Amino acid sequence: MAHGPTDLVEDLDAAPGPAPHGGSAAPAGAPGPPGRRAPSWPEGTPAWVRSPLGAGAAALLAAALVGGAGVQQVRARAAADLAQQRDLALVQVGTPEVSFSGSEPPAGEQFEVPLTVAVVNGGERSVEVSVLGLSTEHVEVVGAPQPVEVAPGSSSTATLEARIDCATVPAPSQVFPGDRGPSWVDVALVADGTRHEERRLAQSRTGERLEDALPWLCDPRYYGGGASASVIPQDDERLLVLVSASGREPTQVDVRADPVLGLSSDVELPVDVPVGESVPVTVALSPDCARAGDGSGYPLEVLEVVDDPGSSYGSIADAMTTSAWVARQVALACG
Repeated sequence: MAHGPTDLVEDLDAAPGPAPHGGSAAPAGAPGPPGRRAPSWPEGTPAWVRSPLGAGAAALLAAALVGGAGVQQVRARAAADLAQQRDLALVQVGTPEVSFSGSEPPAGEQFEVPLTVAVVNGGERSVEVSVLGLSTEHVEVVGAPQPVEVAPGSSSTATLEARIDCATVPAPSQVFPGDRGPSWVDVALVADGTRHEERRLAQSRTGERLEDALPWLCDPRYYGGGASASVIPQDDERLLVLVSASGREPTQVDVRADPVLGLSSDVELPVDVPVGESVPVTVALSPDCARAGDGSGYPLEVLEVVDDPGSSYGSIADAMTTSAWVARQVALACG
């Protein structure tokens, strides 16, 4: 009689028959002899698994499933890192700027000023930005960094304290804007809990940089403490120029005009002006009538001299008063 797989299993589970060699059969359900285990039925496991090749294939399948999950995790992490790097690359920093208009000049060779750095976040995630350092000569960042949170697609301003070494800063007359290389800003960027320290090129919309402002910041006359001038027309058609120095150091003042106007003065120019004092300078004109016209194209300037007579901050006298006086003198002399 033929048996199916189910019948074979049932036959094996039936009560045992007579014991071999005439021994008595153990009752059904009785435990076997000590030290022996109940047999496991190979028919309950597929044949391909029971073979050596099958066991190896199962192990490879399990490893492939685990390895596939690991590869997916690695790929997901790499994609997230790439997206974060892309967003951080879209963070731009501006040129450091002085954030105050000082009323007092520096008391010594070094002084501290607050600076600001504009930050633009063009990425799709929030970024915390801290300024760690600057490539600007003569400037050192002091104090702890002050982080600023910049939302996606927005801008903000990072602040920092900087110490300027005025002893090494050149004079204003020795500065030529744009004659230096690019400016850099060292920043710490924190996104999704990850910190990155990088050096970024400082962007400037106007082309002006902190290096160009340092000579003026270190000069006491920048703070309104230099020379001042009052111009007073006299009854004898001369012009009285009363110059004063209210800064911490003496200065020089010059009065200049085109040679066409034939300017002369009662003192040698430029004139030294001591601190806290006023010096009168009287000037007159002898215009070249063939060339002067009505005198409107030839201004008279009262200039505070910087380092040498060829450089100055610009006229410190009232331009309307001097222009009217020049026009009158040309009209009187040339009809």
